[in-house]
Amino acid sequence: MMNSDLLLDAILANLQPKMLRDSIDLPLLETVERLASSEEEELSYAGFVRLIKRASQALLNTAGNVVHPCEALARGEVWLNLHYGKLHGSGYEMALLDYLENSSRSVELIIQALFLGAQQEMRQAWIDTQFAPLDWHQRITLISTCKMRFANTLPRELLDRPDWCLVDHLPDLIDICLDDILSVLSNR
Repeated sequence: MMNSDLLLDAILANLQPKMLRDSIDLPLLETVERLASSEEEELSYAGFVRLIKRASQALLNTAGNVVHPCEALARGEVWLNLHYGKLHGSGYEMALLDYLENSSRSVELIIQALFLGAQQEMRQAWIDTQFAPLDWHQRITLISTCKMRFANTLPRELLDRPDWCLVDHLPDLIDICLDDILSVLSNR
């Protein structure tokens, strides 16, 4: 079993913004660039579906996932509903309407929304992999280590809670500790 200080250091290192950018964001952005330079689909519902399927599958393959085109389409639809609305309207239907109107930026905005969805999903999966292998006792020990190491910056209500009460919130606790490290680094 790994020492809890070493384990905490490893998790914090794996969750640094640079690590996330290098491991997830940059490969996804390279895929987006390839998608942007690829051939255009016909302006029809079928062309729209092919675009979503092709782009989503390419983004998912970036992370080494091999997915069926139907699954890629389903994930793409979810991503559009989550992110296209933030960029330009209200999700999948708005993306379809924009695509059919052949607005000059519609394909770019659709791919950008798919990128944001893939990025969010892959970042969450990366974070989850940091904690999935830990058993309950390792989580308790890690929480105790966080509380000792970051006692000066953690909110009092977290420090006063028993460690076992924070087990389900370990990723959030680590996130607070990581924010503290990053704020110290940015003030240098």
